[in-house]
Amino acid sequence: MELLAAATVVTVVGLLAGRRGGGHARPEERQRDVLHQVATWVRGYPSTRGTRGTLEGVPIWFAHAVRGGDLAGAGENWTYVDCALPPGYPLSLLVRRSRPGDRRALRSGDMLHVDVGDPAFDAAFLVEAAPADVVRGILTAELRAFLMAQSEVELSTSPGQLRLALRSWLDDPEIAWQALCTAVRIAVRLRATILAADAAVAMVPPTGAPFRGIPGDAPLRAVRDARAAEVDRVEAVRGTRRARGGRP
Repeated sequence: MELLAAATVVTVVGLLAGRRGGGHARPEERQRDVLHQVATWVRGYPSTRGTRGTLEGVPIWFAHAVRGGDLAGAGENWTYVDCALPPGYPLSLLVRRSRPGDRRALRSGDMLHVDVGDPAFDAAFLVEAAPADVVRGILTAELRAFLMAQSEVELSTSPGQLRLALRSWLDDPEIAWQALCTAVRIAVRLRATILAADAAVAMVPPTGAPFRGIPGDAPLRAVRDARAAEVDRVEAVRGTRRARGGRP
C-alpha cells in the first residue's frame, strides 16, 4: 500500500488548501468538488453523480446515489464506493449498524452474525458474513475504527464487487479519501488474508519414501470446501430474507 501512504501526504496538503478556499461553498458545490477531487485521485473523469477510475490497480466507481424513493423523487442520499474484488476467493459480506429487530431475527435463524472479538464493535454492528476466519482478518482495527466513526455505513458484496456505502452525499474530501482507501484496502488484502488463513491449516505429514514424501493437502481442501459452504449458507439466509421483503 505504498501508493496510499505516499498519496496521503499530498492529499492532506490538498485538503487543507481546499478547505481554506471553499469553507463557505454551498453543499452542492462541495459535493461537486469532491467528485472532481476523487476523479483526480483515481485518474478518472467525473460525471454528474460519479467518477470511475483505479486506485492501487483496483477498479473504482465513486458515486452519489439515491436509494429508495417514489415517483415524487423522495429518497435517501448515499455515497457508494464500489471496487472490484479479485476472482476466485469466495466472500459474502454485510456489515452495518445493529437495528432493534436484529436480535429477534438472529434468534429465529433469519439472520446470522460473526463476532470479530471487539466487544464495542460487535455490540454496535451486525456482521453477517462468511467465511468467518477471513472476515475477522479483513475487519482490522483500522477498518473497525473507520466504520465506528460513521453514523450510518454499510459494507456489502455482490459477485466480484465490494460496496462501501455512507449515508449522505459526501462533501468532505477527507472522508471521501478515507472511504476510497478503506474499500481499496479490503480488495487488496483479500487474497493475502485468505492465503494467511490457508497457511495456518495443518497439513497431513508426508507418506512414502522420505525422498518422495509430499504433505497431503486434504485438510486444506476440506477447509476451503467448508468456507465455500459457509458462504452458500449466508447467501441462502440473506436470499430468504429478501424474498420475504426484509431489509438487508
